[in-house]
Amino acid sequence: MRGLAEFIMRGRWQALAVAVLGSGSLLFGWISGAAIALVTLRKGIAAGGWLTLWALLPAVVIALMTGDTGSVLLVLGVFLLAIVLRESVSLSLAILASLPLAIVGGFVLMTLNGVFFGGVGYDLQSGARSVRARPAARGGGRACVQLSFGRSGGGSVGNGQRGDRSDEPFVGALLASSTV
Repeated sequence: MRGLAEFIMRGRWQALAVAVLGSGSLLFGWISGAAIALVTLRKGIAAGGWLTLWALLPAVVIALMTGDTGSVLLVLGVFLLAIVLRESVSLSLAILASLPLAIVGGFVLMTLNGVFFGGVGYDLQSGARSVRARPAARGGGRACVQLSFGRSGGGSVGNGQRGDRSDEPFVGALLASSTV
C-alpha cells in the first residue's frame, strides 16, 4: 500500500490514472476510493474534487450499463467523508458522519438497483422451490432468474445441532445477461 500511496502522490496524472482505472473496475473500486481520500486529505478539497469528477465518469458508465450504482456511491461517499475528516481533523466525527451517509446510500441502492433486488424474494406461504425467469421491464436487456430454496423444499442441509441455521430460508438471485 505504501508503494501505491507514493505513486498516487507523485503527481496529478498518476492519481488520475489510479482513480479512473479503479472506479472503472468493479473489483478494484476500493483502490479508487483510497486514491480519492488520500488526495483530498493531503492536497485539499479542490484537488480531491477534480479527481472525484474524473473518477465518476467510469462509475456512471458502469451504473448506466449494469444498473449497479455501488461504484458511484463509493466514490462520492469516500470523497464526502474525506472532506469531513480534513475539515474537522476528528476521526470520531468522520465515523459519525458515515451513519447518515450510509442511510442515504442504502436508500439510493434500494431505489436505483431494482434490477438486482427486484428478483430476490421468497414465497412464505408455500416455502417450495421455485425457478422462474422474469423478462426485463423495457424489452431487451437482462433477464432475471430467481432461485428460491425453502424449508419444505429441502434446499437446506444441516445436522440439527445448536447453531445450525438449516431451518432458515435461503434465497438467491442470478442475473443472466441474455437478451429477452
